[in-house]
Amino acid sequence: MRIKELAICFLVLLLPASHGYAQSRMVRKAISSQDKKAEQQEEDYQKKRKAVLRHRFDIQTKEVQKRMKLAKKKSRQYNKSREEKPFSNLFDNKRKKHR
Repeated sequence: MRIKELAICFLVLLLPASHGYAQSRMVRKAISSQDKKAEQQEEDYQKKRKAVLRHRFDIQTKEVQKRMKLAKKKSRQYNKSREEKPFSNLFDNKRKKHR
């Protein structure tokens, strides 16, 4: 009998909590429009950033452009080799620090 009463009390306490966190339609709409605006701003920023980088490259002489390309290629190769593989440290006990 005591278990039944506890279960009923638990269910009664759980019911109001489930409806208390629901958002109204206007709030959801405002949040989604805010997210879209932020996404659009980020996209615009990236486009402007690429244009600035392209301009920096274009104003250089041909020799400097070649050096810039070579440096970019080397940095990509270096960073790619330094990149951690997804499950590399999962089974590697050498990297774990012992206290």
